[in-house]
Amino acid sequence: MKKHTKIYLDYFQYDTNDFIPCEVCATKAVDIHHIESRGMGGSIDADIITNLQALCRECHAKFGDQKRFKEMLKEKHLRCVTKREQNEKIMANENSLKNLKPFQVGNNANPAGRPKKLVTQLKGLGYSKDDINQTLMNMVAMSREELTAIDKSNDYTILERIVAGALLKSHDKNSLYSLETLLTRVHGKPKEEVETTIRTEEPIRITLKLD
Repeated sequence: MKKHTKIYLDYFQYDTNDFIPCEVCATKAVDIHHIESRGMGGSIDADIITNLQALCRECHAKFGDQKRFKEMLKEKHLRCVTKREQNEKIMANENSLKNLKPFQVGNNANPAGRPKKLVTQLKGLGYSKDDINQTLMNMVAMSREELTAIDKSNDYTILERIVAGALLKSHDKNSLYSLETLLTRVHGKPKEEVETTIRTEEPIRITLKLD
């Protein structure tokens, strides 16, 4: 295994047999790309995590060695690194949930009020609507095997695992209910219009009082 590949796998805690998503299109990555290569003015020691990016073969060929796409690649990689750091915080919170006991009838488990919805908590951790929308768009195109791998792995963010779980449930039930529920919590329930018709046999009289 090459040095830069090992650095990337170790940082994101991937195993060689794991599904590693392309940081541009979210399909299976096959290359670890140097964003700043020596030929593009990079430093001699380019094997640092901020300069290493997982790409599929198509994205590597299309964007990899062209200067005009360098800033775009940097921005996408920064998002991945930031989410990795956020994921560590989220996993620490998850560990605290393992000690929760089953709810007992008659026991007010939350006297302080109704708990926040999970999507609201995710937004509080720094995920924007754009992050959630982009994740939905990328993962809708994934295969069932890829979604299952994400759903069962602790190497992905809570956001990615929630979306994967919602898509799998929708597929199993042959229904979009789970996905619609997730979208509703992100964007709010769509407005509904009700048309009302009033019929009367009596004429309507309007009286104007003029001073």
